[in-house]
Amino acid sequence: RGQSVSWSQWLLYRFAKAGLPFPFGAYENQRSFLGTDNLNFVIKSFIDKDLPSGIYNVADDGFLSSKELFTLVTEELGKKARIVDLPRALVESAAFVIGRRALVSKITENMMVSNKKILDHLGEPLPVTLRDGLRMTIKAFNE
Repeated sequence: RGQSVSWSQWLLYRFAKAGLPFPFGAYENQRSFLGTDNLNFVIKSFIDKDLPSGIYNVADDGFLSSKELFTLVTEELGKKARIVDLPRALVESAAFVIGRRALVSKITENMMVSNKKILDHLGEPLPVTLRDGLRMTIKAFNE
């Protein structure tokens, strides 16, 4: 249950759990997520219904920024979100110097897909909200 999680998202979780500040507050990105319950629902719908074949983007409804994800993680851990708005140029220069430019990019870039096509064919909403799927994942991390 929950979401599949990338290495960069796991790192955000570890930052939050350790009580470290999130240094990317100056970034306003948007990201898509996909919970395993919603993926299973879509797969089952293809099996049970007569959905047309094709290419579909499958994602939870809505988007979250990395900053919002960090805040959600800290809330679930019972901690206060400490977010620092370091200047982007400083963050990117430091990332370059320490050889972590790709990691910073993964945390701060936009990664959005539209699930409109699959939702139109399903004719019903996905069973688990984006935030609830992420909460399930955070709880699973803690167990």
